[in-house]
Amino acid sequence: MIIKKFMQDKNEDKINNISEKRSAGRLRIIPMSALFLISIVLIFLMIRSYYVELDNRLFAERSSHLQEITEKVADIFDITIARSWDSVNTLEQFLSTEGIQTQTEDELMQLVKDMSRFHDTNNNIFMLLDDDFQYYTSDGKKGYWKELPMIIENQSQTQELITTLPYQNSSFTYLCFLKQLPEKLVIEATGKSVSYVMLAVDVNSITDDLSVSTFENRGYTYIVNSDGRALFVPEGADEQLKAYNIAKALEDEEFIHGGNAEDFRTSLKNLESDVMEFRSDETNYFVSCHSVGDDGWNTLIFVPTSVLGEGANHMLKSTRRFFVFLGILLILDFSALVFYLTDSRNRKLMEQKEKSNRILKEAAAEARSANKAKSEFLSHMSHDIRTPINGIMGMTEIALKNVSDPARVKDCLGKISNSSQHLLSLINDVLDMSRIESGKVTVNSAPMNMIAATDECASIIGGQLLNRNIEFIREFDDFAHPDLIGDELHLRQILINILGNSVKFTPDGGKIFFCVKEIGCADGKALFRFEIEDTGIGMKPEYLQHIWEPFSQEDGGNRTNYKGTGLGMAITKQFVDMMGGTITVESRLHEGSKFVIELGFDIDQNAKPADETSEDKELHLEGMRIMLVEDNEINMEIAQFMLEDVGISVTCVENGKLAVEKFQNNEAGSFDAILMDIMMPVMNGLDAARAIRALERPDAKTIPIIAMTANAYDDDVRNTREAGMNGHISKPIDTSLLYRTLDELYHRPKTTEINF
Repeated sequence: MIIKKFMQDKNEDKINNISEKRSAGRLRIIPMSALFLISIVLIFLMIRSYYVELDNRLFAERSSHLQEITEKVADIFDITIARSWDSVNTLEQFLSTEGIQTQTEDELMQLVKDMSRFHDTNNNIFMLLDDDFQYYTSDGKKGYWKELPMIIENQSQTQELITTLPYQNSSFTYLCFLKQLPEKLVIEATGKSVSYVMLAVDVNSITDDLSVSTFENRGYTYIVNSDGRALFVPEGADEQLKAYNIAKALEDEEFIHGGNAEDFRTSLKNLESDVMEFRSDETNYFVSCHSVGDDGWNTLIFVPTSVLGEGANHMLKSTRRFFVFLGILLILDFSALVFYLTDSRNRKLMEQKEKSNRILKEAAAEARSANKAKSEFLSHMSHDIRTPINGIMGMTEIALKNVSDPARVKDCLGKISNSSQHLLSLINDVLDMSRIESGKVTVNSAPMNMIAATDECASIIGGQLLNRNIEFIREFDDFAHPDLIGDELHLRQILINILGNSVKFTPDGGKIFFCVKEIGCADGKALFRFEIEDTGIGMKPEYLQHIWEPFSQEDGGNRTNYKGTGLGMAITKQFVDMMGGTITVESRLHEGSKFVIELGFDIDQNAKPADETSEDKELHLEGMRIMLVEDNEINMEIAQFMLEDVGISVTCVENGKLAVEKFQNNEAGSFDAILMDIMMPVMNGLDAARAIRALERPDAKTIPIIAMTANAYDDDVRNTREAGMNGHISKPIDTSLLYRTLDELYHRPKTTEINF
């Protein structure tokens, strides 16, 4: 249209005044050409910016989902490492047990063979190595593994993930976990000393766990160290990706998105999560990396870009060609054409992007599903932990329905508190399973009341039965000696494990009997019998022979609907044996089961009569000034409420660095004590305590610093003391202990250096 108008003007110029119109026409052509040129440049810049942004968004979307899959695969390998080290540590602890002796090499091999039976080997081999690097294996072999001496001599630590090694005269390759024994085990017949314990894990057994079945089976998983050296290379990988050192192999490749080869090497070295895209032999790949545990390894997943979204890539190229062509057409009529075609292309691109996103989300969902299936061991916790949780939920429901009845609500809250305490004890037991197996868990002797203990167990089970049509029948005798000395925690876990199984395996319409009797008394001890019987599905006779074995579960029939941890009965039997009691079981398939436990307890000769009440020491905490250092908002709110409820003035700080600055910037005496969390960002509690103690001011050495943390093991308590803290209170917080500790600190002389 513009050219046509220009030609019309030119013809008119010829008719009216040729020389004058020609001159005017030239003046109009110059600014019009400039306008078109500027418009075209701006349009091309805008198109290029749009194309780059769209390309970056597609890369970001793919990276996010691919990174999620990589993290899941890394978690699986991390679990494999953790399991392997647990097995090594268990064997090391067993060998370090006082009294373990070996006369001959055969006895030594039998010893490691016996220990390996408690672990799912899957072609894995337990080994003991003597000072001459002679190995003795759990599968009855001994010999000399020629690669081991050089590797062991180069180790700078006593425990380290070593490498993959081919087994002697075998087609298998193993991932070796080695630990040096703290004390050598002497073979008396030969005089040799066993110095190392090792677990050799068959690499083939974990390859399937790490494989990525999505992406048209073209997702290749590698495990590499921080220098890029591959732990193993997947067999189906493209030829250009098969390299001993991945980082070195990619040095000359062209990186397209996310960084360059040096950035990739830096991410591996620093164990950082990252996603990049590069081109190798005319093929584009995405590579995603994520760290594995604390051993300096990375998980890498390579996926061809064409698999992630070939349609999207083709659309990007088509869009680029289209916009170039469109820029030429804009000379004639760019405004309307750009608007129409850009809008049309945008819709198609968005549809393609959504399609690519759906593919990635489906792949992520498949990876999560696979991870869930391969991490089945986590479900082992479900049975033991679900019982008190159901009690808590049941009592909460009763309380909500009886808000107008304070007595009922108070009773429910008390039972909720008891169930919460029991839940905490169960979690501790699950986390300490390796300690139980190695014999480190001991029986505690403390005052207890049999009536309260059995009532609490019945209350927890009663809460679980709220929505079930099962009759729960309790038969408790009038105990002659209810006040005892014993391990109440382990008693409750024994009873709740068995009662929980009765609830689980008894269909609606059935019955559960819970009977407790005091059947004898002699030499200051009272003997109790606990009978738990149900009309549930029962067990086969052949399974009863294995009921006390760890992870044993009956298969077949309807019983497959009742899968649990397989740990409950094993833990129950261990606790009964540790407490010096007996446990028997009778069961008939489809008729029910009956457990009988007999346990003896020392009679508490110093127990006060039930009608006597002891008055708690009166606390005086009003006016006390506390600095509360806690990074978790909920934990801070709970602690702040507990403190302010008794009249304490609280100053809240989010991390250790701010705590040091707050203490340093306030005058001496501004705070009476500091409650310090341990695991915090910026600066943790231990470093903060050391920094405060190092300040050049008198109160820095005397102000009480109390650790208030979920780190509750003996090592954690020792670390807080070494950091200069005066006390240690574990989470969940015991308010009575917290108040008593603060009361004692508050009323001590301010210049006294407190030592607990």
